[in-house]
Amino acid sequence: MWGSGEPGKLLSWSTKRQLGTGWGQAELATTPYVPLEPRRSLAEICDGDVLITATPDNPHKHIALVEGITALGTDRVTWTIVEWGEGGNVDKHIKAPTTVKLEQGKNKKFGLGFSHKGNFRYLFANPNTPWEPAKWGRCGCLEI
Repeated sequence: MWGSGEPGKLLSWSTKRQLGTGWGQAELATTPYVPLEPRRSLAEICDGDVLITATPDNPHKHIALVEGITALGTDRVTWTIVEWGEGGNVDKHIKAPTTVKLEQGKNKKFGLGFSHKGNFRYLFANPNTPWEPAKWGRCGCLEI
């Protein structure tokens, strides 16, 4: 949804329909900043970029952010993934640094990403917001 701009359709729905289909305030607040811009090269990747997980049976399942990025050659990167959606403490949501090989996903318009547990995680640019210099993510505050 975030990658294709579909949340923008939510603005035309009634509040009852929005909430009835599972969209909450956080999702609705993001609609002005989508669709997100796909990352096409390793050189473009920045802290706060967005990972969107696409599953084989459902095009969009999960959203996360990346930080602490170190490029390794032309197609590999080490980074920390910051995500939510599961119960647990900070260790559950801020993963240990991992290295992945970036490649073009099946959906060419979504650019680079990597295979993960039978899914594909596409990488998108952190959106520009009216609250500069803040962007999505932890804004450099590790305690967040």
